[in-house]
Amino acid sequence: MPVQAPASRHTANTETATLPITPPDTLHVSSPAERQAEASMTLDSLSRALQQGMVPVVEVMSLDGIYKVRIHHCHGISDLTRLDGKALWFKGTGEIRDLMRSRGISHGVLTWADQWGDEMIGMVSRSLTQEELLAWGTRICFR
Repeated sequence: MPVQAPASRHTANTETATLPITPPDTLHVSSPAERQAEASMTLDSLSRALQQGMVPVVEVMSLDGIYKVRIHHCHGISDLTRLDGKALWFKGTGEIRDLMRSRGISHGVLTWADQWGDEMIGMVSRSLTQEELLAWGTRICFR
């Protein structure tokens, strides 16, 4: 026989409770400059990070004949950039190979710019995740 819970005799309290609230000045909100710094990495900062033990996954993204290097690490994904913060673009993979090899990085993953579908025939698909791009990319050697 099922047991029924007793009816609640609890009445609502009409007094308002004061809850501790974190003051807005203690919350950290990244500025655009900080977000840019987190999302970019120069060759010098890559070299320093490698010396400190970082083991990145190097993604070489092909964008219709030009290439961009993205560094995947424990804090996220960083574009390889110039000192002014703008992305480094390469016209071939030879220079990328030489730059990575000179820093002791032996391999990476070649990926292609993601497409959301085929607009020529009206076929729509979902965008690939970063994990899918890396998993389905072509393994490349820098040595």
